[in-house]
Amino acid sequence: MKRRIPVEENDIVSSKQRAQIFAFALKRTSNAADAEELSQEILLQCLIAARRGGINNSESYFWSVAHNTYKRYLSRRKSAPQFLSEEAFTNIPNGNAPLAEDLSAREEYDAVKRALSSLAELYRKTLVYFYYDELPVTEIGKKLNLSESMVKFYLRAGRQKLKEVYSMNEQKLKSFYPADFCVYLAAIDFTHINVWEIFRRKLPCQLALECTNARSVQELSLATGVPAAYIEDEIEILRNADLMHFSFGKAITNFSVLKSDAVREMKGIFTEIYARYLPRAIAAYETYLPKLKQCDVFKCDAQEKQWKWFFASNVSDFYTEPVKCEDYPQTACGARAFIFAAETENFPFTRGQTPIFLDNYEVRPCDVSVFGEFRRQEQLRPAEKSAALCEIYRGNANEEHAALYAELIGQGYAFKKDGKLFSNVPASTAKSRAAFQEMNEELNAVLQPLCRKARKTAEELIDTSLPRQLKQYRRGYTEIWLDFFAGVWFLESLHESGFLPAERGETLPLACSIYEK
Repeated sequence: MKRRIPVEENDIVSSKQRAQIFAFALKRTSNAADAEELSQEILLQCLIAARRGGINNSESYFWSVAHNTYKRYLSRRKSAPQFLSEEAFTNIPNGNAPLAEDLSAREEYDAVKRALSSLAELYRKTLVYFYYDELPVTEIGKKLNLSESMVKFYLRAGRQKLKEVYSMNEQKLKSFYPADFCVYLAAIDFTHINVWEIFRRKLPCQLALECTNARSVQELSLATGVPAAYIEDEIEILRNADLMHFSFGKAITNFSVLKSDAVREMKGIFTEIYARYLPRAIAAYETYLPKLKQCDVFKCDAQEKQWKWFFASNVSDFYTEPVKCEDYPQTACGARAFIFAAETENFPFTRGQTPIFLDNYEVRPCDVSVFGEFRRQEQLRPAEKSAALCEIYRGNANEEHAALYAELIGQGYAFKKDGKLFSNVPASTAKSRAAFQEMNEELNAVLQPLCRKARKTAEELIDTSLPRQLKQYRRGYTEIWLDFFAGVWFLESLHESGFLPAERGETLPLACSIYEK
């Protein structure tokens, strides 16, 4: 019901101000009746404010009241303002308007600019050239290499898209609350694509998540709250790395991405598996440990936690099928590699490993997230340093390599006892591998039937996560995902059971190893 201002109180707001307020309301509503209702509401709020007193500048204050009342009016109507037109593009504030009215105009102007920034390149540039730069259609066509008819099309379609964006009642909040995202790579060739560097920033991560289903630039801009110009630049970077495809005006992620609900479902299944499997695995450790200690894994008395990590790194954690070379997709640089990501925080027991190949040995430095900063792979990357570590393991120290030995001691890979150097890194010897083969044959008989449900669920979830162009690699992606999940959640289960120690800042290279050929 409309509320009328009593005649005797009308003098609080001058007749000139009442006319200005009605004009303000009429400009922002669809008809005179609605304008009358809104102006009466504004006048009522001005009256209430005047009664409270304490107003120093009534002109500016009443315009602030008008603007705030209009916002509440829109909220009640649950509809967007109807004044978006060509006038909105040139509704630039000027210094002659009253302060509150100028602020109102600025807000409208900024709202249009935000909506405009979400449009794709040609729509955005056409509108800007025409309305802001006031260029004729022919000149716009020359700048954008378009015919006059296409310029008119982009103007007409751009105005419609702009209205749609401007009229949205809700703004998505991905830019304020970006989803978690972790990316991984499993390769059999060296790849020049550094996925961790590309996805170090939040925006590429959000685009990869959004584009698991094909999305246009405008849709991505609205979803992330980022101007379309920046979206276009990011998509180009992802396309150049072959991490995203773009066709028919829409972008789609070119690798496997599992959403958070899929990860939770898989975690529940693996938790069930390890609740039943862990007691058998730990019992096998107790049984086989005396035998492993006779296999030259360590050539000194190792700590219990070193033996437990060596066991955890070699015992069966899932019944996976081997992945063949033809199961690997090729990256943009020609390397065979799986790139896969999850909408989740980084897993505490994620491992990173880059082997160093020597004549008789293979050094496998391994970083684990739970220990903190990744550094093992970087430290052992120089071949001469890895070779020096193998010399220490064999007991063939060379005085010429004293500086390398000192460095290895300082980083925890070796130690000196009674004047002799020893390795802190376990060696996978032929004897130890034979012992694990015997152990794992027994454990696989228990593990294989437990893994059937996980495999079936993974096949369905991973097939859904793959874009059409990668469907032919679904088998390889399934095995890689299963192997990855088993690796992180088996270690996590061993840790939570109290069996496997894992402290941040650990100085011993517990997850590293030397493979004796």
